[in-house]
Order: sequence, then structure tokens, then C-alpha cells
Amino acid sequence: MFDTKTARFLTILLTVLGAVFAGMGVGLYVRAARLAESGEEERQRAELACVERLRGLGQVARNDAGVRLIVPTIDDPRGRLSDASSLLGACPGWSMAYFCMGERCAADGGVAMVVDLARPR
Repeated sequence: MFDTKTARFLTILLTVLGAVFAGMGVGLYVRAARLAESGEEERQRAELACVERLRGLGQVARNDAGVRLIVPTIDDPRGRLSDASSLLGACPGWSMAYFCMGERCAADGGVAMVVDLARPR
């Protein structure tokens, strides 16, 4: 089909191109792994910042789904309801998974607030 010189040239060309594309594939794989690591670090920093903001409002407990904020006693329910609304602004990307405010939310029968925030997906 091809003469010897053409076949040799095509063989060398295809081998070199194969090596170049293999190198590019390895480079893209390594770059994607680095980006995934940096993305995970960024999510962890954002979560720590969110938890620190929540600690100013009450007790914070982490769970598998996200974070639970417990404010054991509430003197000003309207102010705390406003605080609960601002939680989503303090933790961008998170969603409110559970909210309870009132006498049934406290273990001691007082007025309390419990909020569960779910991590972004």
C-alpha cells in the first residue's frame, strides 16, 4: 500500500503524536487532581468560617449532613427569628434543613431555637 519510506515516516509520526497526546492526557489528569484538592480545601475553609459565625449565636454541633445550631434560651423571639433568617447569608450555598423555635424545642421547656443547615452539594 505505501512504499517503505512513507510507511516509516507515518510510523514515526504516529508514534510521536501518540506520545504527545499521552503526555497531554497525563497533564490534564494531574491538573484535575490538583483542582479537586484545592476545591476541597476551599469548601473546608468556607465551612469553618460558617461554623465560627454560628458560634456567635449559640451552641454548634456538626453532623454528617451539616451543622446544627442550638440556642437554648431565647429572650427576644423576633430578634432570633431575624438571626435565623440571616444564617443563610452567613453560610452561602447552605440550605436550611430543619427549623424549630418555641417551647417544644427546648429540653427544659423554655423557648429555644434549633436550626439544621445542610452542606452544599
